[in-house]
Amino acid sequence: MENFTTLLAELKQRQVRHLLLVTGVDHMPRASLVGHIVAGSRGIQVTPVPVDCADVCVWESPLKVAADALRAVIWVVSGQDVKRLVLAQSRAEAPR
Repeated sequence: MENFTTLLAELKQRQVRHLLLVTGVDHMPRASLVGHIVAGSRGIQVTPVPVDCADVCVWESPLKVAADALRAVIWVVSGQDVKRLVLAQSRAEAPR
């Protein structure tokens, strides 16, 4: 998700309106969904271009796909990455 959120301001500044999303076929469902949510929220179209990963595929679970989609929606609404907030909170609460 960070790939989209960190580049989004620059893409908008450069008036990019269409992206080709190139990644392994095993990561494409999550990457495409997040891309459509994040980039799409700023009017940028995303076209998936999956690359075969052959025998090294590591398929992501539906739970991971759903969790990152939810993170993307929260980011669109709030501008905050909930994962960073949770990690910061857990570090603050960790015993020293």
